[in-house]
Amino acid sequence: MKIKFPKFVTAIIIIAILLAIGWLIPTTQVLAEGELFDQALTFQSNLFNKILFGGTIGLLLIYGAFFLWKGNNKYGDNIGFQGDGSSSAIAKLWHEYDALQRTIISIMGLGLVFLTSTFLNFGTFTGLRFLPQQFTPVKSIIFSTLMIPVSENMMASFVIGLTVLILSVIAIKYDLKVSDYRLYTLIAVPVVLGGLAILWHSTAYAGSDYALTVVFFFWAVGGFLSIYLEDAIPFLIAHMFNNFFIDFTRLFTSDTALFTVAFFIFGVPALVWIIFYQFKFKGSKA
Repeated sequence: MKIKFPKFVTAIIIIAILLAIGWLIPTTQVLAEGELFDQALTFQSNLFNKILFGGTIGLLLIYGAFFLWKGNNKYGDNIGFQGDGSSSAIAKLWHEYDALQRTIISIMGLGLVFLTSTFLNFGTFTGLRFLPQQFTPVKSIIFSTLMIPVSENMMASFVIGLTVLILSVIAIKYDLKVSDYRLYTLIAVPVVLGGLAILWHSTAYAGSDYALTVVFFFWAVGGFLSIYLEDAIPFLIAHMFNNFFIDFTRLFTSDTALFTVAFFIFGVPALVWIIFYQFKFKGSKA
């Protein structure tokens, strides 16, 4: 059974959850106890907080613009964050699942990809800022897995929405075919997001040994998935796993730790699925 909410309500719930895991948890659990007196850490924290809240406000404004702008009904309001799956057959199939189900599927599917990459020593895809050595490994992982990707992806979601809004204005002005508009969107969003990734990593991660072409394609693929599936969850999960395994392999080397991670990636989501969809709602109508 699928838990159904109105599209905008689901988006608000997802944004609230992202603010909790991307700001509240890292701030209270990692950056507390006077640790913000570290000047470099304060700068990093403030930077990620700014792009997190700036991206959130920008994304909400984009939603507001599409809600108020009735002239865009022809082209829809898919901005790659939380849609209804109307843009393609694959998106429609993906949205047969609710947001929690899509999160679980993304965790297990992408978790398998990144676990395999780690086992085979393929490495990851982007650079990462680490916490100073004064922090425990767990705190460092919380910071890199939660605050950094959530903040960066909220910025990315705003840029995707802004790109779509601009393309919508152009499409209405020149009365483009819906099929042409969607094609231009699928091309423009990955290119713009890949460009944003290069600009961001060249400044925030200056000196990183990661090839910018790899960074470009990682973000471009994330942008494509977001706009094609009308869902920001898969890209966010991929980004979180990327950052997690960068920090995890730096801090932990035992096979036992890796197998423990594998259990949490597959065991915990499977348990949540069983509890929510096999027991609690068993017998309910979709």
